[in-house]
Amino acid sequence: MDVIKFELGVYFDEDTGHGFRTIDIHINDRKFLDTVAEVERENARRMGYDFGGEYAGLEASPSFIAGDYFFGNKLSEQSKPIVWVWVLGCSCTLPECWGVQATIEANSEIVRWSDILNPWLINGLPFIWQRKSPDDFVAFDYSSIAPFVFDMEQYDHALSDLRRSFG
Repeated sequence: MDVIKFELGVYFDEDTGHGFRTIDIHINDRKFLDTVAEVERENARRMGYDFGGEYAGLEASPSFIAGDYFFGNKLSEQSKPIVWVWVLGCSCTLPECWGVQATIEANSEIVRWSDILNPWLINGLPFIWQRKSPDDFVAFDYSSIAPFVFDMEQYDHALSDLRRSFG
């Protein structure tokens, strides 16, 4: 089984002085943001770009920390999983701007993360980034990142630790 850890962190941009508290995710003792950045840099190089992983952890707000946000479909075993839960955010604090999503499914024994992606990088780069014809865009491949399967007890304990530290 994979092992997850949620920690409170800080994003701070020295150029602008903009900063906020974050939820930093570690999977198998590696910062999740670093895992995504590595895969994105490899994908970007294929198209002649030099970027990858320019994210922040999700803003540490009650909406992400409280409740069942990180459990997907835990409350209803018969419903479909919540599709595309934000797991990394943008440095502006809005994950919808430039974030990473995952499908999260849970039952009484496991939590499974799959389909990890940045929606902009599978559908085409935002207009401001396009230096090539849209016809030359190749969707980023995130398949090497997941799935992750976590033991429910360990996962729940990791989230409880996060909630206590947020207090």
